[in-house]
Amino acid sequence: MKKPSGFLAATLLLFAVSLASNKAAADPTAYLFTVTAVSGPLAGVTSVGTFAFDPTIAPAGGGFVEIAGLLTHLAFSWDGVDYNETTANTGTLGFEADGTLILVLIGTNCGPSGFGCGVGNDPDPRQWSFDNYYGTGAFYYLSPSDPSDIFAGTTSFMPLSSPTSKNQCMKGGWKGYVGPDGLFKNQGDCIQFVNTGK
Repeated sequence: MKKPSGFLAATLLLFAVSLASNKAAADPTAYLFTVTAVSGPLAGVTSVGTFAFDPTIAPAGGGFVEIAGLLTHLAFSWDGVDYNETTANTGTLGFEADGTLILVLIGTNCGPSGFGCGVGNDPDPRQWSFDNYYGTGAFYYLSPSDPSDIFAGTTSFMPLSSPTSKNQCMKGGWKGYVGPDGLFKNQGDCIQFVNTGK
C-alpha cells in the first residue's frame, strides 16, 4: 500500500480536527433551563437558570451519571433564594450514545443514587427539583408561604451558544452565552471572546 502524500495526510488531519471541533461545538456543556410554576403560591412564576458540567463525565456509549457534585456551575433563583453549584448540586444526567444530554434531574434534595429528588423529605421549607427527560418533565417545590403541599410546574432546557456580537454581551446578556471555557465570568469576558475568539 502506498503511503499518503504529505498534502493528503495534512488534509486528512485537518478534516479530523474539523470533525472533532464541530462535535465539541454541537455538544456544549452549558445549558439554560426554565421552570414555570403551575400550582401553589408561585403559580405563574417563571424562573430561568443556567447549569454546566464537565463533559468527561458522560459515559462512553451513553448512560446515566448519578453523583454528588454533578455540576460545575449552577445559577438559579426560586422563591427569593439564589442557588448555585454548592447549594443544589446532586442528581442525575443522562446521555445518548453520541453525548447528547437527554435527562436532567437536579435540585436541593436529590440523592446521588438514582432514586430521584425527595422534595418534602426534609424539614427545609425551601426545596425544589427539576426533572426533564427527552423534553418532558416536571418542577416540584415547597414554599414557606404555604407549607401544606408540594407544588408543581413545567420544565425545559436547551444548550447555550456563543455570542456573535458585543451587543449580545451587554446588559446581563453575557449570562446566556458560553465561550471555549464554558460560561462567561462577566461582561468583559464575553466581549473579549467576541473580539478575539478566546
